[in-house]
Amino acid sequence: MSSEVHLSSRESFILRFWRENNSQENWRGQIQHVSSGQITHIQKLDELIEYLNEYLEEMPSKATGIR
Repeated sequence: MSSEVHLSSRESFILRFWRENNSQENWRGQIQHVSSGQITHIQKLDELIEYLNEYLEEMPSKATGIR
């Protein structure tokens, strides 16, 4: 993730998920950071959790209002 992304105390993301080739087992997805437009593609739930964990670790400790 880029350190150039403006971090505030509240961040918004858009999550999109779809089935790959109409498969019942193969899901794909992407998470988009609303203010920066950055898109990250994911194939597993673990990747989504890892992305969010990394993002939260980069947020400044002075940010307030995180729930």
